[in-house]
Amino acid sequence: MIFPKEHGSWAILLVPFLIGAKIGGGFDIKTVLFLVSVLSIFLAYQPALMLAKSRLKISSENVKDALNSLFIFAPFGIFSSIILIFYFKLYGLLLFGFIGLVAFFVQLYLARLNLDKTQGGQLFAMSMLVMTAPSAYYVCKGEFNLIMLQLYFLNLIFFGSGIVYVRMKIAALAAKRDKFTLAEKLFIGRYNIAYHIAILLLIGALFVHGSIGFLIFLAFLPIIVHSIMGTFMLERKVKFKRLGWIETIYSILFAIMMIIEFRKNLP
Repeated sequence: MIFPKEHGSWAILLVPFLIGAKIGGGFDIKTVLFLVSVLSIFLAYQPALMLAKSRLKISSENVKDALNSLFIFAPFGIFSSIILIFYFKLYGLLLFGFIGLVAFFVQLYLARLNLDKTQGGQLFAMSMLVMTAPSAYYVCKGEFNLIMLQLYFLNLIFFGSGIVYVRMKIAALAAKRDKFTLAEKLFIGRYNIAYHIAILLLIGALFVHGSIGFLIFLAFLPIIVHSIMGTFMLERKVKFKRLGWIETIYSILFAIMMIIEFRKNLP
């Protein structure tokens, strides 16, 4: 059986799903079916990508594992999706499915160019995973509206933070020195600082304009402060397990604040 190696991708997949479902109205049979579909497609994605990489040299045993995983996971996703689309008449899921199919081929193209593990490639993959927020909301509501775009955008910039920050840590790990000068820290963390200053300015402007509530503004502050401080405290030694737990805690706090803020403003 083949499972995703990037453990952080589970949080990026499921936290936005939880946000979208709770803001959309909570869990019912449709939401459960959609969760089954999302998990099945997510688990089938890696085996399908492995099989699609025609130039990738993988052993016959890995090919067998990929086929077995694909045939186990894919039917659950297909069957659940068919029920949602044709029984519950959620035809908008066809649009999300089309976007996912296009994203698969883009990811395959990036993999063949060895760009899928770059910062840009990981940001692209993340941008597809957080689609669970607007899609779960749509499944609950059965209609498209502006809240779906808001959910997608806010989840996109939030979870992009973790990827940019971890990439900075990986760059520091790849360096030959255990300690860095301030100039070196700023150089290694230049994208990280730029990203989080941009987030701060953006959410600050949205808050002042009244487009987001105070709790949502507050939800972004921990990751902004942590990431910028992390640049100035940068060293080669990285505890990725500890970092993963910190990012997970921030994600949970983000979800709670998002749900509270959106739910209190819903009619």
